[in-house]
Amino acid sequence: FRRRVEGLSETALRREELEARRRELEAAVTTVLGRGDGRRLLEAELASLSEGGGEDPAENMQRRAEALEQRREALAQELAEGRERLGALDQQRLQLTEEDRLEALLARRERLRRRRRDALDRWAVLALTDGLLRESRERHQREAQPRLLEEASRALAAMTSGRYRLAARQGDDGSLALLDSRLQEKVEGTWSAGLADQVYLSLRLALIAEFGRRHEPLPVLLDDILVRSDPGRQVAVARVLLEAARETQVLYFTCHPETRRVFQRAARTFDPPPQVAAVQVAGGRLSPAPPLPDPQEDGETPAPGGRPPSESQDQDQEPR
Repeated sequence: FRRRVEGLSETALRREELEARRRELEAAVTTVLGRGDGRRLLEAELASLSEGGGEDPAENMQRRAEALEQRREALAQELAEGRERLGALDQQRLQLTEEDRLEALLARRERLRRRRRDALDRWAVLALTDGLLRESRERHQREAQPRLLEEASRALAAMTSGRYRLAARQGDDGSLALLDSRLQEKVEGTWSAGLADQVYLSLRLALIAEFGRRHEPLPVLLDDILVRSDPGRQVAVARVLLEAARETQVLYFTCHPETRRVFQRAARTFDPPPQVAAVQVAGGRLSPAPPLPDPQEDGETPAPGGRPPSESQDQDQEPR
């Protein structure tokens, strides 16, 4: 009886150990497969193996292993074919990318070629223009400038009673210099306002005369250019303008009535005196200006915008 009880005790212990092992295995299976479809599929697979009838389980497993191997090989083949197709698609994509890049580069090259052609055309036009301008300038300096300079210098000398004349500087820039009676250059910063007006007017009159020799003369319009000259210079400038009026029409605009006397005094230095027509604007209409009263002596005639001659000073000493 004692041995029997000990045997039952060992059997109970063994059973508890197996039960604990079963619970461990179930926990492991649950951990791996979870409690969903994976576990149910495994249980169905085990049930089909246990219900294989009289078939040897080893043979059944071998057959299923072969089927799974065939399936694996088929999947491996499909995977290889898929990778091959993917490689071909990648190659096509690279080719398309290279073609797009090549097309973009070709388009950019064509744009650059067009820009180069346009730049060459523009350069050719500018180079031709520059050459023509240089040739025209050289011809002007060689042929026309000496005559223009001579006429401008003669006019300036007449305006300044021989005190100043113009000369060309040495060099290729074609610039001019203002020389005094001692042939010393008077730099522009030391010119008075009146002297600057007279230099400018002498150059313009020389250009107008040159233009009249080549084309139909045009009227010359002047607006109160005597106001910054002293009385003596005013008469001299008016005489130069009357001389220019022999070749072209001169219209002088002024708001100083005394300017008429200046031109009358200048006209009396000619033989015979030229005709000077005076027109006034009144009420928006043009009409002949009324005659001037008998002129006073020249030394007492006030200058337009300036002092009487007895009080005038050498304007060339004033800074411009």
